[in-house]
Formats: sequence, structure tokens, C-alpha cells
Amino acid sequence: MGSPTANLYKEDFEEQALSSAPCIPKTWKRYVDGPSAILSRDKVDSFLQHFNSQHQSIRFTMQTENDNAIPFLDTLVTRD
Repeated sequence: MGSPTANLYKEDFEEQALSSAPCIPKTWKRYVDGPSAILSRDKVDSFLQHFNSQHQSIRFTMQTENDNAIPFLDTLVTRD
């Protein structure tokens, strides 16, 4: 489930990227290496581009909500 050193690096990377992000997500959570964020639809692309510009070897991908639901790890998260 990830080494303690990797987790410390990810935490530091995320803190730096979030502090300089063009917009701040309403929520940011990470389980092992799967981050989840809630932010305005019109900010998603710029937020992803910002994160992917932070380090040449680290790339994030995203899945967006479809029909008020989104898979996260092995769970389907739905919004009422």
C-alpha cells in the first residue's frame, strides 16, 4: 500500500501544488495513490494542467462525474 517515504513525498508534492493552484478544490482527499477532488466543472482542466506541470515525471489523470456518479477505487460514489 505504498511506502512511508512515497507517502511523505506525495503529501509534500500535493501541499506545494495545492498552494500554488489557480483554484482550490472544495475537497481534496487521497487514499494511497488515488486522489479525489471536488471543484467547479469550469476549473477542472486548468487544475489538472497545473498539477501535471509540477514535475516532469508525475502525471495525473482524471475521471469526471457521469449521471451524478463517479468510480473511486472499488466504490461508486453518487451524489444526491
